[in-house]
Amino acid sequence: MRWVLPRMLGGGYTRPLAAGPYLLRAPRFPSPHAPWDLSPAHLHLNLLPAARGSGLGRRLLEAHLHALEAAGVPGVQLSTTRENTAALILYRKCGFEEVAARLTPLWTPWMGRPVEHLALAHRL
Repeated sequence: MRWVLPRMLGGGYTRPLAAGPYLLRAPRFPSPHAPWDLSPAHLHLNLLPAARGSGLGRRLLEAHLHALEAAGVPGVQLSTTRENTAALILYRKCGFEEVAARLTPLWTPWMGRPVEHLALAHRL
């Protein structure tokens, strides 16, 4: 956080407030989680639309998993929605399993309805 604000004020982000609505809603509608003792690491992977389908997501995910495993981390978790089918296919191919789900209104402003928010975990 110590470098985000100076970068934002200095014009380092093209759309600095784009995540604002999500960040304001997320604490009101927490996502489901895997047990923290089994999966203490949390992964967030986001690619620009132009990079999707290129294999970059898989390479980033595998590099992250290898680094966590080398560091002795027992497992990693992430969350997404049931509608994010491309990501779910990738995560499952890389060994992630669904461990929790919750219908949430978090995504209503963007999806037009409540959606199922999933937690997936991968033991390393």
